Amino acid sequence: MAGPITGCLAAAEKDKQIMAARKTTRQEIDELRREIEELRRTRSGPRKAAAGKGRGKQAEAGMVERARAEFSDLEKAIEDLVKAAEDEITDRPVISLAVAFFLGLLIGRLTGR
Repeated sequence: MAGPITGCLAAAEKDKQIMAARKTTRQEIDELRREIEELRRTRSGPRKAAAGKGRGKQAEAGMVERARAEFSDLEKAIEDLVKAAEDEITDRPVISLAVAFFLGLLIGRLTGR
């Protein structure tokens, strides 16, 4: 009997890791949104003197490139998490259902529903 329980606990731990990664991913998305908003404000704001334009454009281009690189990394991380979750569910569908059921019960109890 310890085998299914151990497997269920391992699946629950895996779910916790996925949820933690999603929170981290959500934080990274929020940070990227703030940076994009800052770029929009910078572009729509008043322009500096002609001497400062070159440096401003370079800084802007650097921020855009950095945002693109981070977004690409974030997209890859999300794809990896989704793939890992799909593999886990495919490999152990009954355990996945049991974990989902018990997590639903737990969340229901915690929220008072």
